[in-house]
Amino acid sequence: MKKIAALLITCSLALSLLTACGAESSETVAVRKVRDIVSEGSIALVSRYAGIVVSGESAEIKKDADMKILTVNVSEGDMVKKGDVLFSYDTEAMQLKMEKLHLEYEELQNKKASAEENIPVIQKKLRYANATDQLGYNLQIQTLEADILESTYNMSIKEREIAALESAMENVDVTAPIAGRVMSVHDSDDPAGTNNPVMPEGQGASGTDAFITITDVGTYRIKGTINEMNVGALREGMPVIIRSRLDESVTWSGTLDKIDWENTVSSSNNNYYYMSGDEMTTTTKYPFYVSLDDYTGLLLGQHIYIEPDYGQAASRQGLWLPEYYIVREGNDAWVWAQGNRSRLEKRTLTLGETDDETGTVQVFAGLTGEDSIAFPEEGLHAGMTCIAYEDTMFVDPSDLPVSFEEDDAFAPEEFNPEEMPDIPFEEMPETEEPGFAETPAGTEEEPVSEGGAG
Repeated sequence: MKKIAALLITCSLALSLLTACGAESSETVAVRKVRDIVSEGSIALVSRYAGIVVSGESAEIKKDADMKILTVNVSEGDMVKKGDVLFSYDTEAMQLKMEKLHLEYEELQNKKASAEENIPVIQKKLRYANATDQLGYNLQIQTLEADILESTYNMSIKEREIAALESAMENVDVTAPIAGRVMSVHDSDDPAGTNNPVMPEGQGASGTDAFITITDVGTYRIKGTINEMNVGALREGMPVIIRSRLDESVTWSGTLDKIDWENTVSSSNNNYYYMSGDEMTTTTKYPFYVSLDDYTGLLLGQHIYIEPDYGQAASRQGLWLPEYYIVREGNDAWVWAQGNRSRLEKRTLTLGETDDETGTVQVFAGLTGEDSIAFPEEGLHAGMTCIAYEDTMFVDPSDLPVSFEEDDAFAPEEFNPEEMPDIPFEEMPETEEPGFAETPAGTEEEPVSEGGAG
């Protein structure tokens, strides 16, 4: 009983306060703090993407499948500098291959020369041959001409192979294109790494045909993901802001280097689903990478936010209010603001620049972050009672801390069938039994289905 009484008193006081506030005007309007509007607007107007700090640039060095490796100079985990020799090809095997190519080239030359020498001889025989033999000679000439064309084509291929091998023999030592850590070295007989486990994302091999993988662990970059639905929001080369998840005032700057359309994100949540008309469609996620201007303070594996840089991180003077709160009349601009005694009033503003990217306007005078304003909808007028936006939110009665005790007057009593009052029974009028229709006297009754006469 004490709890119920306290609740009734509280409700009575709240009702009397609300009645007093509305003594002059029964019309109310919800208002919000300017500081809350500005902080929420700055987040809502700029898209954010989840990201993670990964190692810097990676390089994948492939092995020539036609060449044999003589020595490998590095192992997984080694640190290398740019230009260090990673492995060397077997020059002896290359020399044997070179000799073979030259022999094959000479054979093609001889075949071509032989055909060129035989054609004039057969042509001379053709001039003195009878009609029956001329057909055979013409066929021989056509075959020799085809051999010349085929030999010429194959000789050009051998020339390219010889030139490539000569270049390779001059560069038997394969060097590191970047400085960093050797993340993986595959068996020379298994360059694709099918017999080796794939390294974790951002830490080495990615299941490609790379023989050696090097990652620059001395620098960091940011990896994010984007899907086909919001790809238009990002583009390669655009400036971005990296924002700490723990403290949003801590930021880093960078540039979106690459959107990798060739590789999808490897995860169990690879695809999003959305409804398009009557069909369900999937949209795939792709990784993108950001190079940082400065990565001081970032940790490998740290989760951060990525957002396009529209200048929102720059220091700006004055208050930047969403443009849709401002009413303009000619050269004047004002907002609906809470004034004295919580009454609505027009508040004249002094404005500055407009930021089209974020849809905000610079306010120099007339408003502070502690003021409260209303959205300029139809029907507003000066003198309306202002109510804080938070106070207009619906509260579920079930959330109220009310409980019934055994001695409460409103507590439900236990059900006892013996204490049920007697309810007078009224006889129900007789009804026809289903299945039979009323028939005139003297006739036989015929059964009728429950669905009606057949």
